[in-house]
Amino acid sequence: MKKFAISAALTLAVVAISFATVTFDAVKGTGFIGKGDVQKVLGWNNAQLQNQASSAVFTYVKTDTYEVVNAWATGNVDHPVSLNSHTATVTTMAVVNSTVDADPRQVKGQKQFTGFNLAGFLSSTTVGTVPVVSPTVTYTTFSWTTQEWDQTYETVPNPNYNGHNSPTIQVKHYVPVNHTGDQLPAYQDENGNLVLYTEGNNKAVLSVTLIDSTGGLYVNGVPLPITPAL
Repeated sequence: MKKFAISAALTLAVVAISFATVTFDAVKGTGFIGKGDVQKVLGWNNAQLQNQASSAVFTYVKTDTYEVVNAWATGNVDHPVSLNSHTATVTTMAVVNSTVDADPRQVKGQKQFTGFNLAGFLSSTTVGTVPVVSPTVTYTTFSWTTQEWDQTYETVPNPNYNGHNSPTIQVKHYVPVNHTGDQLPAYQDENGNLVLYTEGNNKAVLSVTLIDSTGGLYVNGVPLPITPAL
């Protein structure tokens, strides 16, 4: 898990979300949340809000899901190239700076809270890494050699010769045969040599597509009844 500046952590589309007395800009981390929305999800009455307003912590959580297409050389002559896809998720949680918004009018000598002003992101934590397309994918011909019978026989010493049977036997004659097949994904190393992408962490990433993005605003870990349409 890595902590870093919010400007680098969240690349969110500019959106304004409204629900009752809630407004929120998911890029800047600014907005306003009416006290009623906080009281509803936390079960606070007015007295509890007055006493515990400073303990309200607002966070914004965003999860992006990517479809990643990989290719690699399998090492199997019958199926030399594998093309596969999987999903990868990246979740960022950002703490939102907030201040209590008080009504300047005095009621029995006590300020009445109207809600919370959100004043930008304080910090963020990200789980997962955004996948990136491999910078270079060069396809090279896959070749291999097999030993195959050339339809002829050759005479060789009989390994079971015992003085009574034939000292030689006829066996099939095999010759090397070179084959070429599918194109395999490869990259150039620092010396300019082609190196195959293989299974494991060395797969070629052919494409990365964002297929889903969801986010939500929370107070003390409890979701507020809004969902950003990212």
